Amino acid sequence: MERILHSRQDAARLLAISLRKVDDLIQSKQLRVVKIGRRSLVARAELERFALRGTAAKMGGRNAK
Repeated sequence: MERILHSRQDAARLLAISLRKVDDLIQSKQLRVVKIGRRSLVARAELERFALRGTAAKMGGRNAK
């Protein structure tokens, strides 16, 4: 079974970005987290939403020219 929630480190690995960038995205509310105790976890659906949003923006930028 696939995990639903991922640590910040896993999120960075899955998105192929640095942990610092994940923290920046969380702080700027571009990436939403679920707080459980002291842990900040990112839902798989949120990672997919974020990744697809970036892809759609890039595609829209190319088509707009």
